[in-house]
Amino acid sequence: MLKKTKGESVNSLPWDATDDPNTAFRKLVNCVWDELSNSNPNPRLEKLFDYYLQMIWQISLSIPLEYVEGHLFDMDLSGWAESFQIANEPKGAAKHLSLKGNKPIREILNLHDGLEQDKFDVFIDELKLSRPIKYRDLPNSGHAIKTPLVFFGKCREEFKSYSYDLSGGPLEFEAYLFWNPKIAPAEHRGSLIRINGASGTLFDSSFLKYQVSEQTRLRQITCEIFIRQGFDSALNIDRESFNYSHPHAVYLTRWLHSALRQLATAQKRVASDFRGTNRADTKNQQLNQIQKIALDVWQEQTKDADSTPPSVTIEDTSAQSTLIPSADIAYNRSAIVSEKAKRNSAGAKVQYQILDEKIKAIAQVLASFGLLENLSKTQQERLLKAIFEILETTE
Repeated sequence: MLKKTKGESVNSLPWDATDDPNTAFRKLVNCVWDELSNSNPNPRLEKLFDYYLQMIWQISLSIPLEYVEGHLFDMDLSGWAESFQIANEPKGAAKHLSLKGNKPIREILNLHDGLEQDKFDVFIDELKLSRPIKYRDLPNSGHAIKTPLVFFGKCREEFKSYSYDLSGGPLEFEAYLFWNPKIAPAEHRGSLIRINGASGTLFDSSFLKYQVSEQTRLRQITCEIFIRQGFDSALNIDRESFNYSHPHAVYLTRWLHSALRQLATAQKRVASDFRGTNRADTKNQQLNQIQKIALDVWQEQTKDADSTPPSVTIEDTSAQSTLIPSADIAYNRSAIVSEKAKRNSAGAKVQYQILDEKIKAIAQVLASFGLLENLSKTQQERLLKAIFEILETTE
């Protein structure tokens, strides 16, 4: 890592000389994620590291190592992430997984990657290399969804309609797509294909040339695909690119693009649910505050801590007999609420429900000071309508 002081480059490493090789590498990974907390929304290795540390990072991604904080398949996701299973059908939908019993996702879906990997340790200077991909304890963000969404999939295709010479035989793989409001470093935003645990391509930010315009969402996804059988023949001779016309590459591309579509659909649904919950919580908090103000004013004016203000309802005339007939004061909705308040969107409904409660509370406050006693019902409604329109204008 490089820092500049008075125009001079000064070497600065994120680990201490006394750290063991494992701890030193974890600190190297954590320093990249820490950039998000330091108001850097787009941390890039080329901006943070010199060539030496970039080389270490790329080697760590490329070779068959253990993960710096453990394989995602071995983690119990309950409590810190939402998990889904990807459907292999072209128009399938991701299925939400119910995580019970503190089991790792490997046991739930019978995933194998990482189980058959030989012990392979690599040391460079004072670092013990690991795959520098982190899943847990990530920085908070302002996104509606506060927890990662993880999509798991596995598939086997026999290619029975192809000759072996054309298809290269069966293709079998496992994969995950990890969605989080922020992914660091930026170079991890994309899909990475591993064959026998190794990768010569690193992360492909295009997700195998995904054509759907999902600019924001694609920057929030990191994906790894673990080939268990096949795909070798789809590698070009340089082993750093693919023959996209090969049957294995074609099939995997279609599968990944379907998985991305399923992720987008599920993420939109989860975000909508979170917004609905947050909206309801905010509404309840506001209603409680509004009701408390009216109650406090009434008790202060009446000097009676046990009394409550008169109940107020704003109802449709046609349904007057069925809506809270026991209310002390009842107003006709059409005489108070404007046409604009009849919008049907979820946000507008909540907004005008709160406005309704504000008007009721204002009527109770006015009653506390005896200001409604000398007004006719029509005058009261005209007064409340004017107040309603003022409040509506400021929303």
